[in-house]
Amino acid sequence: MVNFPMSDLSETNSPNLDRIIRGLLFLYCFSLPFEKLFFLERIGFIILVVLMVLWCAVNRRLFISKTPLDLPLLALVLCIAISLPFAASISYSAQEFAKLIQQVMVFYVIVEFFRQDKHRFRLAAMMLGELGLVSLYGIVQYDATPKLIASVLSSEVWLTTYLVTVVPLSAALALMAKSQLQAIIGAGVSLLALLCQVLTFSRAGLLAMFCEAAALVYIVRRQSFVKWVVGFALTAILVNGILIGINAIHPVQFMPSNSKLTLWNVKSRVMVWQLGLEQLWEHPLVGIGFGKSSFYQVAQADMNLSPSDDGGPPMARGVHNTFLDFAVGAGIPAGLAYLWVMVEAMRTGLHRAQSMKGSALAIWPMILTVMVVGVFVRNIFDHMWIGTMAIQFWVLVGLSISVPSESKAESRL
Repeated sequence: MVNFPMSDLSETNSPNLDRIIRGLLFLYCFSLPFEKLFFLERIGFIILVVLMVLWCAVNRRLFISKTPLDLPLLALVLCIAISLPFAASISYSAQEFAKLIQQVMVFYVIVEFFRQDKHRFRLAAMMLGELGLVSLYGIVQYDATPKLIASVLSSEVWLTTYLVTVVPLSAALALMAKSQLQAIIGAGVSLLALLCQVLTFSRAGLLAMFCEAAALVYIVRRQSFVKWVVGFALTAILVNGILIGINAIHPVQFMPSNSKLTLWNVKSRVMVWQLGLEQLWEHPLVGIGFGKSSFYQVAQADMNLSPSDDGGPPMARGVHNTFLDFAVGAGIPAGLAYLWVMVEAMRTGLHRAQSMKGSALAIWPMILTVMVVGVFVRNIFDHMWIGTMAIQFWVLVGLSISVPSESKAESRL
């Protein structure tokens, strides 16, 4: 007997409603990087909630399917929910908690409605084309005056995070595509994204991409690809060393800030991390309030936002570290739950990539593993696992998780 997944059954019960929801999700995902289309993300999610309530009523079941991330996500949501009554600003933390629930819902909706290869491919193709356009516009935007590029996003930190999040899609296609045309498209978009990342002059973004390349090397293990990655890394280190030497003699003019060639920002982050650890020591279990702005509201009296007497940098306003932000905001259990989510996502990707080796669908666990590595490294130096970038992350995780493991795929034949 053939066992159909629940998503196939839902297609027969309410095919028109499924098409409407899937179409809305395409528009919703398309709007995520665009600052000027933020209203579509807001309105789209409200409509999505209404449609999902209707879908559950028609199909007489919830849309939430079992995934490897269920327990870590449940732990994260519960830890933060428990901390809310103890927040410095309950209303603000509740709003931020609602955004987390939104991200979790988007993840499960993507898993439910993109199980079929044709739907998954179309959404991935849209995101791939969007990555190319966003990267190209950012490159054209650079004018060496200097000026920070932001492309279609609100700032360079959002742009660099977007590139780190989505570039695994194009990089995996370049390495795993069955046709030469697809490989060329993947490689071309990856090069555009890399060049755009370089022009943001984000050291955290470049480091994250290097780590993503290392993860690709570990999964693919092709000697030629290893040589390319090592050669590029050595070239980047050499060029950076030359620029630092030149800047010490004569300030480099094409950089958006001289601090990009110094430890200025690193020192600023170390200072605020120390203050964050002090707050964590004082509130270890439930934190000071969930949300990126809570830390500044509570600890602003202890922050030195002016340069020090010896010319050192001022302290950063935020914690600039996702783990610390979760731990300080909602307690150590919430911070550990965040780590559990990331580790489980990466473990799932690695396990499936190995078990599905040789299958065309192996590209998806590869994307999952590489993206989680990059996003985690990027967020060591900032807290960008929020807003539309967090939703972008969960869209790609959902697409990857929606692919059945090789054993499950065989059981349905």
